[in-house]
Amino acid sequence: MNPKLKIGVLAAAALVLIAAFVFIDLPHTWHYALPRRLKKIAAFILTGGSIAFATVIFQTVTNNKILTPGIIGLDSLYILIQTTIIFAFGSVPFISTSKELNFLLSVGLMVLFAGLLYKLIFRKGDAGFMYFC
Repeated sequence: MNPKLKIGVLAAAALVLIAAFVFIDLPHTWHYALPRRLKKIAAFILTGGSIAFATVIFQTVTNNKILTPGIIGLDSLYILIQTTIIFAFGSVPFISTSKELNFLLSVGLMVLFAGLLYKLIFRKGDAGFMYFC
């Protein structure tokens, strides 16, 4: 099957499913529910596009078409860091409420822990990952 035809069929199916989500069981107060459903659809599209774009960039940087951030556990590392920040600084209001400070702390810890993980797994002269198994 032609790749353009496949993409067209998938796009048409996506539009039908989006329309079904937006309009099925729409209450009589549609002016309240419709904008909220459309915001959800926009968030889904933005999130899906961002994940796809980030995965392609990650695969390009690592020169590996199979490897994704989810496979090596960077999403779990992010959740661990966020949980640790809330656990350690939960009573300090400026860290948990300041988006900029939380972002900078998260990025710094992600880079630090990802670098440590990379060094531990890809040591020269050692057995590599099998060393830990």
